[in-house]
Amino acid sequence: AALIGADSILLIVAMLGEKQTKSLYEAARQIGISVLMEVHDRNELEIAKRIGATLIGVNNRNLKDMSISLDNSRELIDHMPANAIAITESGLTSHADLVELKTLGYKAFLVGTQLMQGGQPGKALKELCGYGD
Repeated sequence: AALIGADSILLIVAMLGEKQTKSLYEAARQIGISVLMEVHDRNELEIAKRIGATLIGVNNRNLKDMSISLDNSRELIDHMPANAIAITESGLTSHADLVELKTLGYKAFLVGTQLMQGGQPGKALKELCGYGD
């Protein structure tokens, strides 16, 4: 990733397992690449904590059946390391979602589908941010 100019990478704990996630995390950090570590449940969050991740994304999408539940983010925020930047990912469809999750302690939001599905990403972003028509 560094050879093509990347300054950050995404490591998905569910796909890699603890050993490979740790190895890739350490290699990335040694060469100055930031790592967003993605988790889906408490077990994966504990792995991220053991590895020392400080940029942690909670994905609300179940990778097995593609269902979405914001309960993932609601449940995991209380178990985040104090020094982590918590990011909530997927399934964010309204300004109310962002307000709730920010209030719980999330510092950033990863939004994709909501911006692209209606064909007007600028308008969708304004609505998510609370600046609707």
